Amino acid sequence: MRKSIRINEKFHSLEKYDYNKPLNEGHYKSDQCINEFLYKIIGTSTFNRLNDIRFLGGIDLFYRKNQKNSLNKNKCTRFQHSLGVARLAMFYAYKKELDIKQRKLIGAAALLHDIGHAPLSHTLENFFKRNFNINHHEAGIKIIQGESPYKREITDILISEKIDPDEIIKIISGKDDRFDNFFSGPINFDTIEGILRSHLYLEENKRAPHPEEIILAAIYRQNSESEKTVDTFWKCKEEVYNTLIRSEEGIISDYICELFSSNILEKNDYFLTDDKLFEKVPQLRNLVWNGKKCPSFPCEEVTYIARSFFINREFSFKTDDDKLRYAQRKERKTLSLDSIKCRSLF
Repeated sequence: MRKSIRINEKFHSLEKYDYNKPLNEGHYKSDQCINEFLYKIIGTSTFNRLNDIRFLGGIDLFYRKNQKNSLNKNKCTRFQHSLGVARLAMFYAYKKELDIKQRKLIGAAALLHDIGHAPLSHTLENFFKRNFNINHHEAGIKIIQGESPYKREITDILISEKIDPDEIIKIISGKDDRFDNFFSGPINFDTIEGILRSHLYLEENKRAPHPEEIILAAIYRQNSESEKTVDTFWKCKEEVYNTLIRSEEGIISDYICELFSSNILEKNDYFLTDDKLFEKVPQLRNLVWNGKKCPSFPCEEVTYIARSFFINREFSFKTDDDKLRYAQRKERKTLSLDSIKCRSLF
């Protein structure tokens, strides 16, 4: 059960959340120490690599280019998402009145939670894991420990601020749950920002909660409105997975990207940006931007893991572990690579 804490009145009014620029240097100008620390990390070449890693990978390339939502006019990146996660983490930190050391820890962990993503994010992650035994969690650890092609850029910043890199790794990996499970539980900073960001991709967009509304509801758990807010978010996650991430278009988008890249990419290509990936795999670039014809596929179906998200109301919102209440199922499925479905992406 979460502790009841005093609400700081000055944070009751929520600022507008801009998904294109969720965080800027003016956000924490009254906390100069934190502001300077966060922007040391944000200013590194390691972190700026995320500005050229698309948020949903293949979905951004094929699915979104035909959508009319205003967010889709700009490339949506892991850089933007990571800034958003940091904003939510710092919102929590000020609500909980954390001390300076804890604010630095939570801010750094939030900024660095996705630092290890491959080009095209999750789209090529299974390929790299299957062939070279690396994914974004393992790559992120290497970056934070100073063992990546980016050397000690991030590591030295953390150490200069008297922050143990291994402590950051434990928080990101969910092994240290000092922050009310907002890194390790199903209702976490990363998922809240990512799902609500993804919800804006949908053409028929229903109103989703403000990200900070969910943080407040999950911290305080005061009444039925708090429960409704968090439950609505979990239903939103189900909608995003069904209609976007694991939709037919989403699965085929990922499959096409891997199909074109798998015989070309090597282990050392893991830390490429999207633009560098397209230089190495020009066939994929031509397919996306030059409107080439839909390719023929070497197999007639693709296997994928479907997820469904549901609320187990046997467990209390106020007193039970969120992992029991906010649950999911995984199921292996196959999708026929019907040429008509595929042509709809081009």
